[in-house]
Amino acid sequence: MAGLAGGESKSKNPRPMLLFAHLHGGLRLRWMKITLPDLPALRDKAEGDILLDLACSAYAAGHLSRQLAANAARVSRRDFDEALYLRRIPSYTEEMQEKDLETLRSLDVR
Repeated sequence: MAGLAGGESKSKNPRPMLLFAHLHGGLRLRWMKITLPDLPALRDKAEGDILLDLACSAYAAGHLSRQLAANAARVSRRDFDEALYLRRIPSYTEEMQEKDLETLRSLDVR
């Protein structure tokens, strides 16, 4: 389980801190530190890969927009969209499509 920096760690060799962004005061990003347990499955993962996993999860849960999640992962919007695709996380839902279709119908666009 991840814990916030500044808390006591029970592990003698905790994984180095990761930085993750969240929305703070408008569009300004502030970084917080997260300490991950020293698990064998995480040892060989690069920090950037873990950031991307966290950002994809935050987007999928509805906590961040695609652009803010891409910023948090420190990748381009295009690279983030590719990461979503590879993880089979939809970036354009049926609800979004229906809303777009309703808008087009209201404008009488064919």
